[in-house]
Amino acid sequence: MPQSAAKQFSGIFVSYRRDDSSGHAGRLSDNLVKHFGKDRIFMDIDTIEPGEDFVTVIENAVGSCEILIAIIGRNWLSGTGGTTGRLDNPNDFVRLEIATALRRDIRVVPVLVQRASMPKQQDLPDDVAKFTRRNAVELSDLRWQTDVDQLITVLERVLAKREEARLSTAQAEEEDHQREESETRKLEEARRREAEREREQQVAAEHSAKEENNRKVAEERLRAEAQEPPAKSAPSQPAMETLRAPASERVSFDQLSGAVNQNHQSQSPPSQRLKQRVLLAAGVVAIVFAGALILWLPRGTSPQDSMANTQSSNQSNKANSQVNSSNTPTTANMSMNSNNSANASVSPTPLIDVTGTWYISYGDEKIRFSQKGEVLLVNQLLVKPEDGGPTHWMRVVDGKIKNDKITFCLNQSETVCYKGIVTGNTMKGTSDAGSWTGKRISNIGAQLNVQDAR
Repeated sequence: MPQSAAKQFSGIFVSYRRDDSSGHAGRLSDNLVKHFGKDRIFMDIDTIEPGEDFVTVIENAVGSCEILIAIIGRNWLSGTGGTTGRLDNPNDFVRLEIATALRRDIRVVPVLVQRASMPKQQDLPDDVAKFTRRNAVELSDLRWQTDVDQLITVLERVLAKREEARLSTAQAEEEDHQREESETRKLEEARRREAEREREQQVAAEHSAKEENNRKVAEERLRAEAQEPPAKSAPSQPAMETLRAPASERVSFDQLSGAVNQNHQSQSPPSQRLKQRVLLAAGVVAIVFAGALILWLPRGTSPQDSMANTQSSNQSNKANSQVNSSNTPTTANMSMNSNNSANASVSPTPLIDVTGTWYISYGDEKIRFSQKGEVLLVNQLLVKPEDGGPTHWMRVVDGKIKNDKITFCLNQSETVCYKGIVTGNTMKGTSDAGSWTGKRISNIGAQLNVQDAR
């Protein structure tokens, strides 16, 4: 049983004095263990480890139980030496156990043995005075089994109510938790929407500011264009005739500029003269570019021949690219090769060997398996006859194992089939009667010559 303060206990706590009712306490504990299980009965608290606070150990053990049974004998209050006031000692184990149970609202059941009676309230300390209000149960030696059965019925009813209350509390806590999570999600969603709305407003404000800036720039441009002077007329007729003259009669740039300046110096304003000079310079540049292009082309080669050579070169390059693409592996071939490589790397799952003796938790049974491939050839169950005969191995229904999944059936008074998963030397799963676990305890498998003993 747990004695450490760090380890909790949930079940039935048996409180007694060794010099008063140890025999009755042990007998009752055996009956309770047989009915409720060893893990749910806590009896001894006296083996506290060195250095531990015994008050903390008792409070942890008693505070985590569902029911406290206080066994009261003839010497429970006074002691075997005739001394009185044993409960007046604040460090008395029995007083600490009962006081802790009463303080934490744990069901306390007084059990009277040896024809003892309930103590009076004036004989008890203040912290256990309410103990006298609890209805007691008497266990007599003559009616022991009947009285114990009645006590077990009461304990089952109390534990059922405690379990129902605990489930209700857990359900309420789960509902509260889900409600809090829902409210948290709604709050986060509202915050997210608010952030998106603020971001949209910010983007809209930036867009409006940008449009306003563009509008101001456009207005400035229109205002600047409105302030510029209107466009002037084209150059005079003598200047245009000079530009259209044959190449042999063309004059130099300086002569042409001088002629233009002489014609318009007295008539054109300064801005018009500047525009005319720009147009004149552009015409001269065009003439120079045309002459350079004529000199650059090889003699005897026409523009049509140059275009034909260009088309022939493009067709040759296209043919070469088609030949290269035919020699390049396609995407489909590469994908097929990669799939073949992936399939070649897959290996079969190894078969698990369960040959040996296994302990099955459900029913406290031992089973031997003998395996050949996926078939469990011979399965044997260790049988304990009810008539007291010797235990022997009995053949049961054969089973099967595939990969890590095992299936087998036990055929005694009725057939119970087990299904589970095998992992090394352990297995677990479900059966027709409930969940079960298994553990390999030896490598000795079933024998092929074993006969059915039934």
